[in-house]
Amino acid sequence: MSIASEIARLQQAKADLKAAINSKGGNITTERIDQFASEVASLETVVELTQAQYDALSVYDNNTYYLIVEE
Repeated sequence: MSIASEIARLQQAKADLKAAINSKGGNITTERIDQFASEVASLETVVELTQAQYDALSVYDNNTYYLIVEE
């Protein structure tokens, strides 16, 4: 692959990541890829756990909703 084709491939991958993050509720308006990780970290998440799994957690994430399901 040429350098130009690698750059084009990386640019497309960056655009795809930006679109995917924004489709999940992110708000990326920059083209700086080094800022994408913090946006992903701020996305809200839902995790299904049994009561025992929830009780065993030692760390809770403020951006995560914990849904307790029956065992």
